[in-house]
Amino acid sequence: MERLTDLSIRAFAPPESGQVIHLDDQLPGFGVRVSQGGSKTFVLTYGKERKRVTIGRYPVVSLAQARDLAKKHLAEITLGIRHATISVKSLAERFLAEKAQTLRPRT
Repeated sequence: MERLTDLSIRAFAPPESGQVIHLDDQLPGFGVRVSQGGSKTFVLTYGKERKRVTIGRYPVVSLAQARDLAKKHLAEITLGIRHATISVKSLAERFLAEKAQTLRPRT
């Protein structure tokens, strides 16, 4: 773990394969994921289940903006403001149930 800075993020070399996450020592769970293609994305890992949220791509999202968004996300989770996410499976089931009323039988 190290303190992330713009200079350190620019210096991260892409791994030969897969992805590598460099964690920030100032904000637990916050880091930058570097892919083998060279893209750098801010991520936040939290909770017992180690859920991971993608914050945004560097340099489109700055380090300061990503830290602020990560802090806001953690605060919302702590305060119980953040709503549970819905899975793709349950979303598809809900969509098909609603559309089943208006579709023709052959559709």
